[in-house]
Amino acid sequence: MLCRLPRRICRIPWIEYCAAGIEAILRAPHEPRDAADWSSRRTGIPVIELPFTVGGLPEADDLFSLFEVTLTLLETANDRS
Repeated sequence: MLCRLPRRICRIPWIEYCAAGIEAILRAPHEPRDAADWSSRRTGIPVIELPFTVGGLPEADDLFSLFEVTLTLLETANDRS
């Protein structure tokens, strides 16, 4: 599989191996942003913030909307790739 990352990053073997085929970096709202943002800046892979529980995001106010929001966010990430 060819690496779609910038050439300077692809020279680091573990990043090429780890990032090939990844469509999104997933993060929960209660997690610090710095690691996900750092990885995203270096790979160009978008960060998706998923709700971790009902009320985790304003749109996820019950169990059904939690699943709906989560699936919508994941589908959006898949459509961008």
